[in-house]
Amino acid sequence: MFNSPENNHQISDSHFIQAKDNLNSHNSNNDNLWDQLNLNQQFSVCSLGEFGYMLTSIRAIAGHRLAILTKNNKVATVNSTGVINFSPTINCP
Repeated sequence: MFNSPENNHQISDSHFIQAKDNLNSHNSNNDNLWDQLNLNQQFSVCSLGEFGYMLTSIRAIAGHRLAILTKNNKVATVNSTGVINFSPTINCP
């Protein structure tokens, strides 16, 4: 489970869209994830990309999408208004 303090919603695995690690489908999966982001999120995700973060998945929360990015062992999230959270609370059962 993911719990994002910026919106206090828990994110269940049933609403999880994850990019596959298959190198052949890497670009098409990233394009698929990118297309699901709104303009605010795309701007923030692009900014994080400049620092080496990769868009890895999107979670649906109460009708909104939360972008999840990783860099090495760091995680950042981008909510639907484009706000970046560098220290999201992540709960694993």
